[in-house]
Amino acid sequence: MNPELAAALDQLTQRAFAGELSDPADLRGAVNPVINLWRIGPEHDPPAGPLEETPTWFESAADLLAEPHPGDTPFLVQDLIVDRSVAQLVGPPKKGKTYVLLDMAIAVATGNTALGRFAVPEPGPVLLILEESGRAALHRRLDMLTRGRAIRPNLLTNFHYSANRRVKLDDQEWRDRLRATCQAHPWRLIAFDPYARLKGGSDEDSQKESGPVLDFIRELRDLANATVLYVAHTGHEGTRQRGSSDFESYYETKLTLLDKGGKRTLSTDHREAEAAVLYELAFTFDSPTRTLRIDADEDELVRKVREHLKQDPEASGNAVHEAIGGNRAKVLELVKQHRHEGGTNLPEPPGTTSTRQSLSGGTDHGPYKGPGTTTTDPGQEVVPNGGYHPDELYVEGAARARSEGPQ
Repeated sequence: MNPELAAALDQLTQRAFAGELSDPADLRGAVNPVINLWRIGPEHDPPAGPLEETPTWFESAADLLAEPHPGDTPFLVQDLIVDRSVAQLVGPPKKGKTYVLLDMAIAVATGNTALGRFAVPEPGPVLLILEESGRAALHRRLDMLTRGRAIRPNLLTNFHYSANRRVKLDDQEWRDRLRATCQAHPWRLIAFDPYARLKGGSDEDSQKESGPVLDFIRELRDLANATVLYVAHTGHEGTRQRGSSDFESYYETKLTLLDKGGKRTLSTDHREAEAAVLYELAFTFDSPTRTLRIDADEDELVRKVREHLKQDPEASGNAVHEAIGGNRAKVLELVKQHRHEGGTNLPEPPGTTSTRQSLSGGTDHGPYKGPGTTTTDPGQEVVPNGGYHPDELYVEGAARARSEGPQ
């Protein structure tokens, strides 16, 4: 006990026995200081010592901060997907979510850039569990995407898949098989597409039923020490996964694919890292050569902000908005993000590849490769005439490529 409080209590007791506190006013005057000392007493007490036995379910913050700093948040796909996270890829139906997933999975498996732009710092084995379409559809999609990146099929040895095996995340037998698979291989990415076909009998609108499925996805993430991603449809508002609000609290990375007036965009949100800027996605498809490329480029407003700040690095957010127009709140946020990235000394966002010359003489991110060209991207290889890629048709198709893409 606080010594001051103990002495005040002793004095109060003595006065009471002596009959000095019979008057209510005298009593209040004597008791109030004691009450005040009692209220502040614990602040004067010496702190308790450390617990003799620390239970295993919590730790000391002092011990945590004594460890080496973990460094910046690592990415599986730079700026897009945090490494060893629970990730969502969400968007409306029939807008190319599976194609985006396949392009990113190819990049992780081969070390190629994802969406023609985003580096993969540490490539490795990938497992895709697909329940919406079968092997033939997967064959066609992979064929188009690998042709579009000039990647030989034999470079996909780290790309593994399961197609229409009726995998259910609420089924005990499948859970045991998935646990064993996670522990048996050094996966970098495990992806489920789509969640609606894999959730089994659980009701996605029910927190009580969807919670255990999401907990199991987290368990797989921990067992595999890898990123676990699932693809899901959005609700009517277009940005949140359809179903229980629990889905919004479980992800650590969220990719949102939207289509507004024929313009497809990809945005990201991370729990432990800055969100990337908004990107436009160009689905460039050529039928004669069976090639498909999905390339990410900065949104038009993002480009305008970046170009203005390159000319006037000291411009305020309001000044940028007055000069280029657009949504004021978005412009102010983009100016803030741009300066966070390092200002105009960075011509492109962190983690992106440099702009390269396109066939038409302009610039894009990842031109089609013609005869005699080479590439420095890991995992890519240009095939001579007569090989897997018919180069002459490839270049001809690239020159007239159309942004039609999958529907």
